[in-house]
Amino acid sequence: MPRRGTSGERHLALFLLGLVLLSPPLLSIFDGPGWLFGIPLLYIYLFTVWGALIGLTALAAERWRRFSGHRPQAGRKQDVLAQDSFGQEGD
Repeated sequence: MPRRGTSGERHLALFLLGLVLLSPPLLSIFDGPGWLFGIPLLYIYLFTVWGALIGLTALAAERWRRFSGHRPQAGRKQDVLAQDSFGQEGD
């Protein structure tokens, strides 16, 4: 089980990783005449990094949910939908 307070550290590390991977000096390496399957290398790099950051963020969020004991409340959505615009129960 991870120690308490590591969620913020993981999200900060992901942010810094994204900052480094999407920095102009690193992007200029892939901004050349290279092509892969008819697609410029820069586009492949950008979408790969973008997808990897989204996947890592989802993994960190799921890990936080699993180990924090946070569980969605059952029936919460139906309770909200059953109320009218004044917050009173409908018929």
